[in-house]
Amino acid sequence: EQPVIMLAVIDAWTGSKDGLSTYFVLENSVYVDEVLSTLDALGLKEHAALIREGQALFGPDYGTSRSRYYRWSDGHGTIRDEQLDADLDALAVRFRALPSLLDIAAARIERSAELKAIFEPIRAQADDDQRLAFLVSGLLDCVYRDNNLDTARARLAALPPAHARILLVSIFEMEMLNGSVEQFFYNSSGDLALETVVALNTLTLGKHANAVQQGIDMFGKPYPRLTGTRRDFLANAGPALSDKLTALTALVDDGAMHSAMIRSAREAGILPD
Repeated sequence: EQPVIMLAVIDAWTGSKDGLSTYFVLENSVYVDEVLSTLDALGLKEHAALIREGQALFGPDYGTSRSRYYRWSDGHGTIRDEQLDADLDALAVRFRALPSLLDIAAARIERSAELKAIFEPIRAQADDDQRLAFLVSGLLDCVYRDNNLDTARARLAALPPAHARILLVSIFEMEMLNGSVEQFFYNSSGDLALETVVALNTLTLGKHANAVQQGIDMFGKPYPRLTGTRRDFLANAGPALSDKLTALTALVDDGAMHSAMIRSAREAGILPD
C-alpha cells in the first residue's frame, strides 16, 4: 500500500497547476527525502531528477521551507527572486509533461488483485465532495498545465459549458475560502471575474454573482483584466478598497456554491464514479 499512497500524496503536492513552482517553498517540501526515496525505489528516474534539480536551485544551503519561501516571495504577492521564480516555473512545466504519478499509482492498483481489494471499497465509498474535488483537480490540470494564462483562457473557452462553469466557480470558491473575495481579485483568478459572474448566475447563485459584480464595479470601467493592473489599482486605492472587497466574503461564504457545483456536475453526468 505504501508506494501507492506515497505516489498519490506526491501527486497532490506537485501535480496542481502550480506544481513544482511552489512545492519547494511550501511546508510539504520538508518531506523531500521521502519523496525522493519513493521515486527512486519505483524507478521513476525522470521525476526524481527534476525534484533534485529543484533542490539545487536553492544552492548548497537548502534551508527551511520558511527561509526558501521568503527568498522566493515577500509573502504579499511580490516575487523577490525573479530568476528563481522563472526557473521553478520552467521546472514545473517539465515535471507536468512526465506521466502523472496518480495514473502510475492507479496502474499499480489495476495490476494487483490484492491492491484492488484494498482500494476499490475506498473508491466506492468516496462522497460527493471528494468526487467534485477529483473533477476540479482534473480540470485545473487540463486548463493550467503549462502555467500560461493566455493558453489557459483558450483552454477554458474550449471546455464544455458544464465543465467550464464548475471550474470557474471552484476557482472563486477556493480563493475566497483561502483568503477572501479580495484575494480572488488580487490574484490572477480575478482575470476571470466577468466569466465567473456568468457561471454563478447560470448555477442560480444570484446572490453570489451580485457580490462578484459589486467587486468588479469597484475597479471602475473598463474592468482591469490584467492581474498587475488590478494590483496597482488596489495599491493606489489604499486599504479602504481592500476592506470593501473583503467584506463581500460574508455574502458568499455560505456553502451554496459547493452544493450547486455538485448538483450541476451530477445533472451533466460528469461527477466521477
